[in-house]
Amino acid sequence: METDPMKTLMSKATSAATATLAILVACVLAGLGLTALFYLALLGLVVMGLGLLAAPFVAIAQRQSGADLSTET
Repeated sequence: METDPMKTLMSKATSAATATLAILVACVLAGLGLTALFYLALLGLVVMGLGLLAAPFVAIAQRQSGADLSTET
């Protein structure tokens, strides 16, 4: 009993196309995941930078509020 060569070829081509599509989808999803992680890391760096920029002003405000509290009592 012989198999049809064209049917075997089509089966192999379909299998290869499916595997290629699965790999492409996996790469796209991995890229999206890495993009989300990089976005969160960048957001953390921005928050740290804003904290460093605001720290002197917060320290001045705390000193002034501490001085105000000591003169009120």
